[in-house]
Amino acid sequence: MATYNSRVMDSYRTLPQIRFATRLWRSRALAVFVLATVGMGTLGCSGGMKWGASKGPVDPEAMALLLPVKVKIHSFTKVKALFGSSLPNGVEVWLEPLDRFGDAVKVVGDFRFELYSYKPASADHKGEQVEFWEAQIGKAKEQQRYWDRVARMYRFPLGWDYAPPPGKKYILLVTYETPTGERLTDEFELEFSLTRDGLLESLQQKPEP
Repeated sequence: MATYNSRVMDSYRTLPQIRFATRLWRSRALAVFVLATVGMGTLGCSGGMKWGASKGPVDPEAMALLLPVKVKIHSFTKVKALFGSSLPNGVEVWLEPLDRFGDAVKVVGDFRFELYSYKPASADHKGEQVEFWEAQIGKAKEQQRYWDRVARMYRFPLGWDYAPPPGKKYILLVTYETPTGERLTDEFELEFSLTRDGLLESLQQKPEP
């Protein structure tokens, strides 16, 4: 009986040691697992591009996707009253710079607008130059001045110094020069007619700036 009791007492004495050893083993196993997981994550990240790291020079082909390849004079373009006038005194030009996908994009650069008399009996209908204007977009205030957010294109109100004879056709030529020196052009056939009804309508409408 004494021998049996001593064995029982010994087992109670060694029980805390067993529990401690089990906890120690579990802690070491967990530490090994965490280190292995972190190591694998680091290895995976080192194999690819690190976020925020320098990617080198920009691909010109990728940048070209954002640049215009043509300019289009929109059908909104017409002779009308501008700058508070009650009578037609200029041309309101609506212009769309388009990328290779046909979407309108904002641009910077120089614009030249030329108004020519219409020459019917010719392959090139541009006759004598009647008027010309220039505009530049290179600053934030110029973008805000000309860009129409609703129509998503540029609006250029161009007043003339001397009104061309009404009742005739004209050719409007727009040239856009990019910062790199490339030039994009478009032509538009413009009619300028002053009828009694048209004058009355102009007088009744609220002048636009």
